[in-house]
Amino acid sequence: MMKDAARDLKKLIGYKNNIPYEELITVRYPEEELEYLKNALSSCEKMDLAFYYLRDSYPFECVRETERVAYVLFQGTDGSLLCAFFDKEKYFIYQVEQFHDFYSIKDFEGIKPGVTTKKELEAIYGELATHCPRVSSVHLFNRIVREGTLLIYFQMQGFCWAENPPVGKMVFFVDGEKAPESFESVPAMLPMDKHTAQN
Repeated sequence: MMKDAARDLKKLIGYKNNIPYEELITVRYPEEELEYLKNALSSCEKMDLAFYYLRDSYPFECVRETERVAYVLFQGTDGSLLCAFFDKEKYFIYQVEQFHDFYSIKDFEGIKPGVTTKKELEAIYGELATHCPRVSSVHLFNRIVREGTLLIYFQMQGFCWAENPPVGKMVFFVDGEKAPESFESVPAMLPMDKHTAQN
């Protein structure tokens, strides 16, 4: 059964990459169901397992493939998108995030490393997604933007993590750009998906 789920999921990855999600997604979910899906996907280690348990109640209608990762999209009745990013070969789930809008990289030009804090950043742009590559001396977060993916580093202060650290630095990956070693799992989305549909 699980082997069949993995096989079926593999067939879906990137199968309809060139078709707008609005044409693929036929079911929109209310906020409480999106929250359930977000929690269910976040608690699964691998996407083939999530697919096995969820597909009968929550069909995977839009499964995309980028150069770095794959992702599945679910849409809310408010037009928001729930996106779960995963490894397209081994199916490990990297990140689950809900998008109500997509910012431009230009919107982040006023962020000052060493000055702007995490709470100040999230007050403007919403909760940042956590990313955990092989880096131990920084907290690493990201934000998918219209032009690519922005990585935001927060440095340790002394020997511990501050509750509200300042931005250490920001690194921007343009869509389609190859990620450096140990950042292969940095999330990416197809440019055609970086918008939300209104009711």
